Amino acid sequence: MIEPSIGVLCLLIMPFQKGFIPWNKGKKCPSISKAMKGRKLSEEHKEKLSLAHKGKKQSKETIEKRVKQFRGKKRPPFSKKWKKNLSIAHKGQEGYWLGKKRPLHSQKTKEKMSLAHKGEKSYLWKGGITPKNKKIRNNIKYRLWREEVFKRDNWTCVFCRKGNCCLNAHHIYSFANYLKLRFIVSNGITLCRECHQEFHNKYGRKNHNKTIAERTGVSVEFPNIDSLMMSYD
Repeated sequence: MIEPSIGVLCLLIMPFQKGFIPWNKGKKCPSISKAMKGRKLSEEHKEKLSLAHKGKKQSKETIEKRVKQFRGKKRPPFSKKWKKNLSIAHKGQEGYWLGKKRPLHSQKTKEKMSLAHKGEKSYLWKGGITPKNKKIRNNIKYRLWREEVFKRDNWTCVFCRKGNCCLNAHHIYSFANYLKLRFIVSNGITLCRECHQEFHNKYGRKNHNKTIAERTGVSVEFPNIDSLMMSYD
């Protein structure tokens, strides 16, 4: 048989009466954060806490209740004291990705990520004011094309053979005039920013009817227009 506690016995002997003043009335109880301040949990304790909460999910009502109190309110800026405390708390801690190799996204994943934030889905959406040319150049298809061109040329400028610098992917047959060849990898070459700018300053930005090899005399083999058209078809 379970013996009743002293508190229960007291209630049975002395039932609650009107006007009774509890012992802790007017006294400020210490908060949990203050009670736990400076206390370090052992690894065993942490493991037990982790197991106790594992698989538990908050109900939609609980989440909504928690979020509701902050909805529509703007978070005040961090005070200097707050920033200082954050700095002290994180001092000496190593970043999560430090020394780790970040996982590479597949082409399919990149396309999905792009579509998820495209157009009206983007927080930067302003009603479709971006010019058509800029839309194409910011397209995931265009970005993947650039990446493939850089990879093929070993991330090196084909003119000056400089690597480890700011690189541009240049169209052999111009972006403006050859619409069908815009995303053909063999129609692109890797140029450093300086060589790319120098080329356009000398030969202009439109009507590139001749290949770069013919215009510059650089001994780099480029595909002819017929072979590119065949690869497109």
